[in-house]
Amino acid sequence: MAIVTRRTVKEFLQITSDTYNNMIDMFIPMVEKDFEIIQNRPFDIDSNDDTEYPDNAEYIVSQMIGYNLSNSAFSSKAYGDKKSESIGGYSYTRNAKDDMLKGYPLSIVGKIQRFVNVQ
Repeated sequence: MAIVTRRTVKEFLQITSDTYNNMIDMFIPMVEKDFEIIQNRPFDIDSNDDTEYPDNAEYIVSQMIGYNLSNSAFSSKAYGDKKSESIGGYSYTRNAKDDMLKGYPLSIVGKIQRFVNVQ
């Protein structure tokens, strides 16, 4: 089971059309891996061998997907000169001074609890 569903992403981002469905589906596994890398440890597995995700993971992953959707729109020639973009209820404005972590704004991924390996 994935960390989040397309339906949940669309609810968090207030996207009502089906325009971004394929992109959302493409981003879900990619962003799940990014979340795990940022967290710096594998997700927990319960006694039924099901993956346990942190409580806030659906929301954070949805924001990460929203960022990727906006970033994809910015990279196209049609949107290359824009500094902000709205997709559904999600808006992102580029700022040259954004603090970034693993390619995402710290304002989004800073909510991920990070773990350090103690040796």
